[in-house]
Amino acid sequence: MPFAAGGPADNYARFMAQRLQDALGQSFVVDNRPGAGSVIGTNLAAKAPADGYTLLMMSNAHTANETLIPNKPFQLIRDFVAVTPVNYSDLVLVLVLVAHPALPANSLKDLLQQARARPGKLN
Repeated sequence: MPFAAGGPADNYARFMAQRLQDALGQSFVVDNRPGAGSVIGTNLAAKAPADGYTLLMMSNAHTANETLIPNKPFQLIRDFVAVTPVNYSDLVLVLVLVAHPALPANSLKDLLQQARARPGKLN
C-alpha cells in the first residue's frame, strides 16, 4: 500500500485483504509504505519477486505520476500487470474564491462587476 494508513486507498486495501483472506484461506497483510506521491511503496512492489505474493493497490495518483515524475525507478506498463478494478469514483474539483473583506464583492457577480469597472486593477 503506497499510501498512509487510514486513508481511502488503505481502507479499500484492508477491505480487499480481508475478503481475499476469507476466500483463499491464507493471510493477507497490508503493508503501508507512503511517501513521494506513492513512488516509495510502488517501487517496493515493483522490485518484489514476481511470485504472486505481492499485490499493489493503485489509485489515480499512479496515472498522474506517469507524466509528473518522469524519472521513477519503475514504469507502470512495464513493471505491473492489472488484476482487477476495485472501485470507481468521479473526482470532484472544488474551487474556493476568496477576496479581501474590504473589496465590496459578496458574490462572483459582484466580483466581476468590480473587475470590469477597474480593468487591470484587481488580481
